Amino acid sequence: MDTPTATVGRSSTALRSTIAGDVFFPDDDGYDEARQAFALAADQRPAVAVLAESAADVIHAVRWARARGMRIAPQGTGHGASPLEPLEDAMLLRTLRMRRVDIYPATRIARVEAGAEWQDVTVPAAEHGLAALAGSSANVGVVGYTLGGGVGWLARRYGLAANSVTSTQAANRHVADRVGRVASGDRAERSIMARLAFFIMGPPIGTGASMANQWRGRLRTDGKQNVLNLA
Repeated sequence: MDTPTATVGRSSTALRSTIAGDVFFPDDDGYDEARQAFALAADQRPAVAVLAESAADVIHAVRWARARGMRIAPQGTGHGASPLEPLEDAMLLRTLRMRRVDIYPATRIARVEAGAEWQDVTVPAAEHGLAALAGSSANVGVVGYTLGGGVGWLARRYGLAANSVTSTQAANRHVADRVGRVASGDRAERSIMARLAFFIMGPPIGTGASMANQWRGRLRTDGKQNVLNLA
């Protein structure tokens, strides 16, 4: 007859064998670090914490959790962790290691993984004279910020970041529409984002006061703007 310890052992081995990232159960060394959100007041204690490194990791983790009837709580940086429900019987699926950003200045497109922070986008985008519709903090996650609305420095001119979403790539079977809302046959579950697409704009190139004056002048005009699709 199997003991609970033996069952958990086999279960954890099965999960770890499919994940390129790291998996932590409550008794594992590193569990406390894996469960810690950016918001230190949030004491997250999930049944298992998965630190995914790719969309494939996310898919395998979701399949493992669903096969066991386990709730899944996806999380990037954890800035907004406090409102989460208790996670004692849930999987904390963290995407903070998925930070790849590809910028294509010729087509004004960038491809951003689910764990990307704004600093991962703004720095390489600026090298091409492009500026993202980011907020005031460089270490906030792009996906959470954007799908949560996204009120940034340029919001009065260009609107919420969520309004500029053009497409998303989900790591499960859900499909996202053009404005970032998640459409699914089962609306009780949320899509786990792998990538996100939205517009960002290109400021004039310059330095110091000269650049500031050019930028101010552009904001006062209704001329054609350079935009970048961020995917």
